[in-house]
Amino acid sequence: MSPVPEAIPLLIGEFAYCLRSGLDQLAWQLALLNSPQPSRNTAFPVLGISSRKSRAQFDRSVESMGSVAVMVIEELQPYHRGAAFKDHPLWQLNHLCNLDKHVMMAVNSTSLGLGVVQPESVPPFVPRELHYGIEITIPLSLKDEVEFYPQPPEFIFGEPIDSTGQAFEIRESGLADIYNFVRDHVLPRFACFF
Repeated sequence: MSPVPEAIPLLIGEFAYCLRSGLDQLAWQLALLNSPQPSRNTAFPVLGISSRKSRAQFDRSVESMGSVAVMVIEELQPYHRGAAFKDHPLWQLNHLCNLDKHVMMAVNSTSLGLGVVQPESVPPFVPRELHYGIEITIPLSLKDEVEFYPQPPEFIFGEPIDSTGQAFEIRESGLADIYNFVRDHVLPRFACFF
């Protein structure tokens, strides 16, 4: 198998930066509605956890904005999910940007999905869970009665294997989820300001 071209992780970084930059541009425009000269700290904050330090950062980022806009940004924060904040699309977007700033994003693996249609005439099979996959065994005599629908392979991006800290991975489809969240859930919340 040939290695993944270096352009792929670079494009993932570009995707993340463009989308993240759009949020910061939104924050700047919201600040301009309230102040002729927004603070140079103006940005769209993304907090995974709420601590005194992160609250101070949040407050600096939104200090030039009106209180209603700040309230909407506050409602969108990943830390509202508690321990599941890393599943929040805004946290993932922010983490992708930070990851791309410091290391070359790694293609950790690929994923190949498989749909199986098993008719009632075939005895039920029990899939065996492996570390990164599933094994399905059927009697060879029944191979024509079971239908398999392979799905296109999907890259899984993340931190290099030798990085410190907790591992971070995201699938190609996760990138679409991030984009759709920003498009469908974040941006419409601010349309009323313009």
